[in-house]
Amino acid sequence: MKNTIKYSMRNIKIKSGLALLTLTLSGWAFAGDLTKVNPHAPALAQMNQAFLNEDFKAMTAAMKKVLMEHPNDEVVQAKVYSLLNRAQSELGRLGMPVEQKLPEAIQRLKISVKRRQGENPRFGIMVSANVKEDLGIEQVRLTRYPKEVLIDTREKIGEDEAHYEKQYPRDFSAQTRKSYSKIQPGLYLIHIELKNASPFEGWVILTPDINSTGDADLGEYKDLNVVRGDKVELSWKPFRSPEYKPFESSLMTMSISKVGIKDDWELKWDHSLVAPTKTSVKIKEEGEGVKELEPGKYSAGITFYEQRLFGDIAIRRGTTVSHEFTVEK
Repeated sequence: MKNTIKYSMRNIKIKSGLALLTLTLSGWAFAGDLTKVNPHAPALAQMNQAFLNEDFKAMTAAMKKVLMEHPNDEVVQAKVYSLLNRAQSELGRLGMPVEQKLPEAIQRLKISVKRRQGENPRFGIMVSANVKEDLGIEQVRLTRYPKEVLIDTREKIGEDEAHYEKQYPRDFSAQTRKSYSKIQPGLYLIHIELKNASPFEGWVILTPDINSTGDADLGEYKDLNVVRGDKVELSWKPFRSPEYKPFESSLMTMSISKVGIKDDWELKWDHSLVAPTKTSVKIKEEGEGVKELEPGKYSAGITFYEQRLFGDIAIRRGTTVSHEFTVEK
């Protein structure tokens, strides 16, 4: 945190004689002496004080406590979300320190909120991870505190049973069914049971800006309906959602699947780009999978992600655009 900001806040507090006040800095509003403002929410004061002390682990712990104590108080919750973004803007892309750590068996745990654009956009949330080869995941449960279970692979709550990708057996994912309703902000509890290992109990805070509201543009590719199998090229225009923050990093994932009956589609090719600068990819030159597509009907999907780190967990805001095309000889 910049010293000028920290000292100015302290000076204001001293000059006010510890009076009640609300400070607004750089467009982020948060409360000052909150114990006096709301004697029933002392954790708010702990949260603010930890922020002033630059003790971000203590701050996020206090935020969790506030959200658990006030699950239905939107005014109190707004203070948490505002200060969390404020603190993250000060830290930049270093990630938000949190008093939790992933077990060695789980790597690259991600909570992704995706918006599939269209005339009627649909939203969903996904838990994905990479696990050690000798261990498997027996259950994943994602709960919006206090009791809203969005994913439970054991109870078959969500889109499908949790699955491992056939091509990449260490990659695991479970997600909700797509809905026309946005994913709600709040405290989300993560429960993951592993084979022959202790379960992981984690948590993240999703802020109201977790849902994308912008549409990506595929450029000339969106008008491409028929193509030769050895000439398949995906293209797009650079994209950032209206919710993008400077402390977030950008990445893209893309895939091509052969269209089957109902949802029985076969993944043929996929690729990812970190901090993308290019605006097109030829599948015969990059990515994993086939280099030439057989004749048939295909669907290509591109997801633009904006990512922040919450401890060891990546929180992603995604915008997905898809396009179907036909491959001829």
